Amino acid sequence: MKCTILVSKGSPISSVLGPYEMFKLANSLVAKESQIELQLVGTEYCSHATDSFDFKVTKTYGEVGQSDYLIIAPIGRVNSETLVFDEALLAWLKRHYEDGSRLISLCTGAFLLAETGLLDGKSATTHWQYDDFFSRKYPSVLLESNEVICQQGRLSTSGGANAYQDLILHLIGDHFGKAIKVKCAKLLMLDFTRKSQQQYRTPDKVRRHLDEKVHVLQDWLQKHLSEPFKLELLAKMACLSERQIKRKFVSAVGMPPLIYVQYMRVELAKEYLIETVWNVEKISGAVGYQDVRFFRALFKRHAGVSPSQYRQNFT
Repeated sequence: MKCTILVSKGSPISSVLGPYEMFKLANSLVAKESQIELQLVGTEYCSHATDSFDFKVTKTYGEVGQSDYLIIAPIGRVNSETLVFDEALLAWLKRHYEDGSRLISLCTGAFLLAETGLLDGKSATTHWQYDDFFSRKYPSVLLESNEVICQQGRLSTSGGANAYQDLILHLIGDHFGKAIKVKCAKLLMLDFTRKSQQQYRTPDKVRRHLDEKVHVLQDWLQKHLSEPFKLELLAKMACLSERQIKRKFVSAVGMPPLIYVQYMRVELAKEYLIETVWNVEKISGAVGYQDVRFFRALFKRHAGVSPSQYRQNFT
């Protein structure tokens, strides 16, 4: 069995060597005839230099044959320059898939995989920071940006940054069996139970729009989160109808005003959970909810975990 890791010029070194070392660890736990043959290839000849060492990719994708697993490493930060892909590379990826390879993208590697068209009509995930950009660029892909892993037949994608650990563990389990997967997770001290990226999101993404009127309302809401929400008050402040306010919020931040307020209250609750020793009842009241049961359900819906689990994970 062969596994090829495709490295782009912008690939973070940790997201290249991390998967490589995880497979090496799994190989060390099984008989030689069951091991996976590993190789690193580049989209081009490239060097990844740091202050301490220089990591070079000495082969390009055109120099290697068919692989059973083809892992697309993250392409790094996403912008108009990094999303220019060589047609020969896209054809190479599609040919591998047509010949039976399993294609796996890590983090922003999903942009390269999506560019091939293989993800059209299929579910995929990527780093939550780029979900809006991804959806606009590839509207035919069913983006599930809260998911840590999405698998569609022989196509797999993982969420942001260290979510590659979850997907590589999943692949190790598929190939070597559950016992080796669990042993690797324990040796690497990894949590292989994560189901969602929601708990890692930060609220800055809802301010990445150009609607100044909505920005003003967001500033006001931030100062009054614990107060009862009144849509008519927002409409009066903006000199717009309630329907217009709803449309503006959906267009700018991707959600109507009430859902936005709930989202920001949960974000504020996250801060209280990390920075204070307040119990959940006190935090619930501080963000505007006297009904603690409703607050717990709302928090889990937005964050993917309960308030107590969130506190445990991040403090």
